[in-house]
Amino acid sequence: MTETNDSKKLESYLTENNKKKLKEYINGFINVGDIKKEAEIKNTSLVYYALDKISPNAQEEREKIQHQLCMEVVEYINRVIPFERMNQKNIKQLLGRKGNVALKPEMMKAAITRKRNMYKLEEDKGFDLVSQSRFQTWYKTLCVYRDAQKGEDKPYQIAKRYGIIPRKIYDKLKFFEEHKDDGRIISTVSMEQQAVFLENVDMFDLYKDGVTVEEISKQYNVAENLVNELIVSFEEVESKFNK
Repeated sequence: MTETNDSKKLESYLTENNKKKLKEYINGFINVGDIKKEAEIKNTSLVYYALDKISPNAQEEREKIQHQLCMEVVEYINRVIPFERMNQKNIKQLLGRKGNVALKPEMMKAAITRKRNMYKLEEDKGFDLVSQSRFQTWYKTLCVYRDAQKGEDKPYQIAKRYGIIPRKIYDKLKFFEEHKDDGRIISTVSMEQQAVFLENVDMFDLYKDGVTVEEISKQYNVAENLVNELIVSFEEVESKFNK
């Protein structure tokens, strides 16, 4: 009798308000665990049975949506765009309620990593998922490298310009010298990901020189929306420089 009552409770939960909860499940905003908790059901199999009964294609539809969302996230990761610039609605769809952790970025990054591991997309280059904070550190490091190469300013002047502790400037300069033959500038990332990041910087330089987003997009074969997101990310970092 309990199982029958639970089945009816589940069907009611999934179909009320024009099947609101069913739609939320298919679109990724909630998962089976959420359904069990909200409907006060302990039997996981009953949830899948109810979903199958009400909408036989629910699992297939959900899987297609999740796969597409993961591909979009990977596109941003491959282009080394901070995860804060990703479509937050899409993140919530991909991660469910775990995507609503804006105040805890490390939790969100871990959840995205689990999704990447789940789908193992052929397009995924295996790059690190970067935050705006890490993106900022990389860009500052590159700017220090460029200024050091020019040789026009003293280390303390460079440190002041980019808001870096003076002693860390000397650490960076030492690192650049040690890696002058292999071209490594950023210490905590693969050379392949560094190459993409440097290409992003080249695109931003062109934009600052007056080249349009459309032209940059065509020249580098990068979608305009991604170029725009990169520009916003770089501009946010530069707004903090002491020029």
